[in-house]
Amino acid sequence: MNNIIDSHMHIAFRELYPSYFINGIIEEMSINIKASNEKKMLERIIRGVLSDKWAEKQILEMDRANISKSILLAADLFDDRDYASFKYLNEFYLDIFNKHKDRFYLFLGINPKRDNEAFKMMEEYIYTNDISGIKLYPPTGFELDYERLYPIYDLCQKKNMPILVHVGKSLNNMKMDFNHIAALKKITSKFDRLKVILGHAGILYLDNYAKLAQSNKNIYLDISGFQKMISDRSNLYNIFGKAFYLLPEQLLFASDWPMFSLNLSLEDTVKYVQEVSEYFLYDSKQVFYRNIASVLGGNN
Repeated sequence: MNNIIDSHMHIAFRELYPSYFINGIIEEMSINIKASNEKKMLERIIRGVLSDKWAEKQILEMDRANISKSILLAADLFDDRDYASFKYLNEFYLDIFNKHKDRFYLFLGINPKRDNEAFKMMEEYIYTNDISGIKLYPPTGFELDYERLYPIYDLCQKKNMPILVHVGKSLNNMKMDFNHIAALKKITSKFDRLKVILGHAGILYLDNYAKLAQSNKNIYLDISGFQKMISDRSNLYNIFGKAFYLLPEQLLFASDWPMFSLNLSLEDTVKYVQEVSEYFLYDSKQVFYRNIASVLGGNN
């Protein structure tokens, strides 16, 4: 299949993630593992996954899966007082993106609790590079209607750039209680041309966000995270069928590489979505390409 765009990918390199985040993932994935040697093996596997510094394996996996381009998301997970890590994160992503513009789009990341210097740098990045959007990660401790985000929303709206927001569960030691529905209604009312992608909402949190997306055609749901439900075939098929029916033009193919690569390979992730699309007689070109092309607009 041609023209597949993965709407949700990260660079699999450990220096782009704070140690608390990597350790938290290892701890939560090993919660049901009792043998110490198995836990150590899992840790080695995860640290091995996060060794693709130059995205070489990532591009090879995209080729195997017939994915033509992907959106790289720089998640600002570092301490909001750590300016050096914020700069390193975004400039590392910019470097990979500039080397592979034929394969990637780029959404840079910022924690709105950062100081004005970080905001000025983000604005400079946007105006001097071919950035396609902004990535926000609320579990670091903020709500979407935090007013320090308003200049970012305003700039994105003016430049027809979407934002992608992580929704749903993160690590147990991060913020988990949000008022996303009310906040999204508020900001999309104030910035009525702003396009918003809700990461993981398309399958894992469909019941939470489908009604909101039906009422606002500028809200899109990516399907990443469904891989961890892969063993529950009947339930997963039902959710996909419901998503195709309710939001045919607002669902986005997304893998969240490398997060779920241990659950399902990138190639098999594509094959699964193609299979379930055919089962429900849904035009897979919508979820694989047309919908995200609409989101990216002039940045496509």
